Amino acid sequence: MVEDLLRLFAAYGWGKTELVSFDEETLSVSFRVYASIYGERYRKLSEYKDEAFTPQCPMRYAVEGALSFFAQKKGFPPPVSEEVKCIARGDPYCEFVIIT
Repeated sequence: MVEDLLRLFAAYGWGKTELVSFDEETLSVSFRVYASIYGERYRKLSEYKDEAFTPQCPMRYAVEGALSFFAQKKGFPPPVSEEVKCIARGDPYCEFVIIT
């Protein structure tokens, strides 16, 4: 399921995706996006913002939303996501960690 969702992101042109880990028992997932169009655009936007602006990509919310459905079916709490690396912040890729 997660692999299909990441392939869909790539098909939409959001960037090249890589699944780092997925635990079916806990529905925790970690994935990377290379050449993210969002990361690139937010990096350019951050050049015009002050230092208080923290760029982050919105892609994690799509995966978080999909996992929410399955978490609810299994009786888990809603997942929480974090972007641990971001092209917009100067990292070579965007990396997202989502846990339930």
